[in-house]
Amino acid sequence: MLMRRPFLSTLSMTLTVAFSVPAFALFNQDTYPNRENLLAGTKNLCKEVQDKKTILADEYSFLLKKYFSFADGVSEISQDSSGWSADYILAGKPGGFLRLFKNGNYLSFSYRQSRSQIESIANISLDQSCNLIEARYTFYNSALRPIYRIKVDSWQMITQSVVIEEPVQDGSPVSANAIRIGIIDSGIDYNHPALIGKSRPMLGIDLTDQARPPYDYTNSIQNELMGRHFTHGSAVADIASRNVNALIVPVRIANESVYAAEAVEYLAQKNVRLINISQGGYREHEWRPLEKAMRNHPEILFIVAAGNESENIDDNPSYPSSLSLPNMIVVTSVDQNGQLSSFSNYGPQHVHFAALGENVSAAHAGGGQWTVNGSSFAAPLVTNIAAKMLKENPKLSITELRSLLIQKAQPTRSLKDKIQYGILSANSLH
Repeated sequence: MLMRRPFLSTLSMTLTVAFSVPAFALFNQDTYPNRENLLAGTKNLCKEVQDKKTILADEYSFLLKKYFSFADGVSEISQDSSGWSADYILAGKPGGFLRLFKNGNYLSFSYRQSRSQIESIANISLDQSCNLIEARYTFYNSALRPIYRIKVDSWQMITQSVVIEEPVQDGSPVSANAIRIGIIDSGIDYNHPALIGKSRPMLGIDLTDQARPPYDYTNSIQNELMGRHFTHGSAVADIASRNVNALIVPVRIANESVYAAEAVEYLAQKNVRLINISQGGYREHEWRPLEKAMRNHPEILFIVAAGNESENIDDNPSYPSSLSLPNMIVVTSVDQNGQLSSFSNYGPQHVHFAALGENVSAAHAGGGQWTVNGSSFAAPLVTNIAAKMLKENPKLSITELRSLLIQKAQPTRSLKDKIQYGILSANSLH
């Protein structure tokens, strides 16, 4: 269910630092963190930037080199009324970057050495005095699959651990002419009966934990350790791929807008025709990279959930649903009677369609079905309809596909001032 909050949520006045570095830099022979070096650099960075209303590119580069001895790179700073962000692109490290966000009292710092050099990731939370709240670590095998994750509430004590690598069943082969659907969400349960054979373990990526495949983990410990909105992605993928020859290409970004643009670029390389995004937030500048990526791929139709705050997003923008792009459609939720759901966002300028998003049965990670509610689950229903249209006529352009969806939408009096067009359902295909 899409919520009106930043993807990288932390406690007020908290600095969250996410590192990805070679094992030899952070871990000793006993595989415990090199506590002093990591925490000292994190604390120093926290103290330097926490009270800043903005930061200069040269200053950001200087601080990173001063406290972490990072390789050369180029800093880029962006700013709007809600805060600022700083990117540091590592030279000679494909996919390597450092990124810092500041919005009021909220800060987030993330680091990845490169797309191909991932042995461990540490996520560290500090309070307003730059003291440790919690640290989490993920360890990887040589195939870049996460092996296990630990959580600590002090540098001395491991409080929880869990094995997170799971075998994947391939199921029956997917035909070569299957419609490729990108799902940017919490990953999928590859072993769920509703999803077996609809994807492939090496077709998809976990950008948050830099691993393959992007599992949608199933139990409470895994959910807590991985910081996931667990089972969400499995439900979305199930709805989007029902009764159609589809190939799901999942990308897990775990409520982190920092990776959204990279997710689009990855999916574009995999030749997807449709991308479902049932996530969002309200800080406009965090979504500029995603907007640029979407504009750069007019060959893809983006189906976006409107959100669940009962707000008019024409007046109170939420992103990416408040973006206006020719290759994007926004979907809100209605009940079985075609009435706008009580939680639904709306807006005749930005919300195009409505679809069933209440009491929907969908796949639950780990097996079985569960009942879901939200525009998060209305959007993949429209994705499913679009996939069936493409299956019927694969030569449709995105402009033609969008026009066909508009043509098939059923206007209703109750939604006249809430959305642009009308309701889409399974009956829209007849």
